[in-house]
Amino acid sequence: MLDHMRKEEDLAIPAAETALLPADWLMIDTAFRAHQNPLFGPRPQQEFGKLYARIAGLAPKKLRRLMTPRREQQL
Repeated sequence: MLDHMRKEEDLAIPAAETALLPADWLMIDTAFRAHQNPLFGPRPQQEFGKLYARIAGLAPKKLRRLMTPRREQQL
């Protein structure tokens, strides 16, 4: 995966920067914003939320009050 990412950074992105027009970048940006990664979409978030609640429920009471749900940390 790192090799793939390095090729994107070293080859694909520089080529795109020289070849694509502003309208092309707008179209790409729109497509990326509409895409939902299946690993991080609503369903996995819901499943991780349930798992977090279960783990937090098993933690000692002293630790439970220190545990902040992830979504609250991001606010």
